Amino acid sequence: MKRYFSVLAAAFVLIFFNACDKQEVNSVDSYFDGTFVFNSAKPEVVEDIATRTGWTGSSVQWLKDDRIRIAFKVDNEWQGKDGEDAVRIYASKPLTADTDKASFEVPTEFNKDYSSMSKSKFEFFGLYPSKAVSSTTISNPPSVTISIPNEQTPKEDSFDATADILVGKAETTGKPTEALLMSWNRIVALGQITLKNLKVTDDEAFETVTFTAQEGADLVGSHSLDIVEGTVSNPKGTNNVITVNASGLKLAEDKSLKVWIGLLPETITSLTVTVETNKAVYTREITGISKTFVKNKRNVLGIKMDSATRVEKEVTPVAYPYSASLSELGDFTIENVIIPEDLTYVWTIDTGNKYAKASAYKGSAYASEALLISPYIDMSGSVNPILTFKHTSKFFTDIQSETAVLVRVQGSDSWSALEIDKYPTNNDWTFVDATASLEAYKNNVIQIAFKYTSTDTAAGTWEIKNFKIDEAAGNTTTVTIKSTHTGTAVQDLESLTESAGAIKAIFSKNNAQNGIYESQQQIRVYVGNTITLTGGTINKVVITCSGDSYNKGFTVESGSTTSSGATWTWTGSSTSLVLTSLGSSRITSIDVTYE
Repeated sequence: MKRYFSVLAAAFVLIFFNACDKQEVNSVDSYFDGTFVFNSAKPEVVEDIATRTGWTGSSVQWLKDDRIRIAFKVDNEWQGKDGEDAVRIYASKPLTADTDKASFEVPTEFNKDYSSMSKSKFEFFGLYPSKAVSSTTISNPPSVTISIPNEQTPKEDSFDATADILVGKAETTGKPTEALLMSWNRIVALGQITLKNLKVTDDEAFETVTFTAQEGADLVGSHSLDIVEGTVSNPKGTNNVITVNASGLKLAEDKSLKVWIGLLPETITSLTVTVETNKAVYTREITGISKTFVKNKRNVLGIKMDSATRVEKEVTPVAYPYSASLSELGDFTIENVIIPEDLTYVWTIDTGNKYAKASAYKGSAYASEALLISPYIDMSGSVNPILTFKHTSKFFTDIQSETAVLVRVQGSDSWSALEIDKYPTNNDWTFVDATASLEAYKNNVIQIAFKYTSTDTAAGTWEIKNFKIDEAAGNTTTVTIKSTHTGTAVQDLESLTESAGAIKAIFSKNNAQNGIYESQQQIRVYVGNTITLTGGTINKVVITCSGDSYNKGFTVESGSTTSSGATWTWTGSSTSLVLTSLGSSRITSIDVTYE
């Protein structure tokens, strides 16, 4: 199918098209001022082909900032020569607005009198988009090196304009004195690919979709285009991979994702589809197929992705202990296992009341299953960890069978149920405190999930807040170690001992360049110095320094550490803990929690 544009010399005339028929045009003056103007009305709707960059679902249109390129010959001689073998390929000015009519002005950068050439043959050759050509000259006319991008950014309902290569032609006898029809043809194939049954979770955002064809397939990249014949030849190499930036694409209600691509005509015999989200990578390999992508056509292809393999991306766990108010989703995610078409969500965050809420009731009950899932939590250093949270409910038939609190270890797809000690009355909205032991998972990396289920006859409401994983309260003692020195400060000490309760702290020079410094207010350690803590089973150490810049931190062989401002914290379990200083830290106190 062709699309038509008018070529004008000098004066500017608007031309309207109806079913591609040329209408009456105004005459123009006989001289030429160095600028060609190309106009067009928006093409008519064509069901089986999209002929421009903006696809509205039923029609196509020119877009703001579109540009074209033009080269032309007179009596078979290229105009605008740049040396013996090179000729100019002129770039138009950009379109200034999205309208039904397009008007391209193409300055030719020279002024020539064509008035005596009334019997000469004028031929014009157009190319869209302008950025497909990187050079301002054709070194070997009519061959132009063009580039079809292997990384494309389509819109939700149209393709990437830079991948939509069109060539145009127009000719007349004598210098144009009236509008010419320029026919445009696409040299690429357009693929409208629908990925069906994608099993992504609600919290996943699309990043890229990659299509990899069989080895040797020539889909994109730099190629030689004959702008006279409109043919592509002499590829500089084959590129069988197209990567789509899918960050602007959304999953449809039927769990499908529509992706547009532009590529050279090719027959695909095998195809690997890779969908990458912020959470996982989905891959499906297809062999034994024969799908031909035809140029100048919208080629439709549907691919079922329900059998795609899912590999979860490696994530960085949050540190233990961990807490979340659930006044916002934060690090938590939502997975809808079963959700009816009439519902857009089961779990949601009530930001006004500051809790997470699950319900599958909307005028009536619906069958559903949905999980509210915590981030991965690194339990290193935990001794007697416990999960605590507040929850309330109403309208359940049996909340203990219709809800569950689950746990899984990183690397496993299997959830295990946790036993919680208290449930709400299910008669009012009073929150109750619930706990579950995590002692069996200490020193693992785990996730917690709150599972909600309902039926088409019963759908309760469950509200949760104040999620926390920390050490269970027990027979622990916290003591504070400070300098007990009096008088003038002493420095470069080989060792120093301070005690509090059952805890003994030994500060050692440890063959470092500088030894320990102690005054009445602080104990100063330098890089390479050590602090050895003994006495009882130590669960937590908090070192407070005299300022943010005087907290250089420490290394330790076990447990987990955090540093914030003037405070450095360790959690874990040890009967003899050795801290090695990373720099000059001025310690005002050391709080040690132990059993």
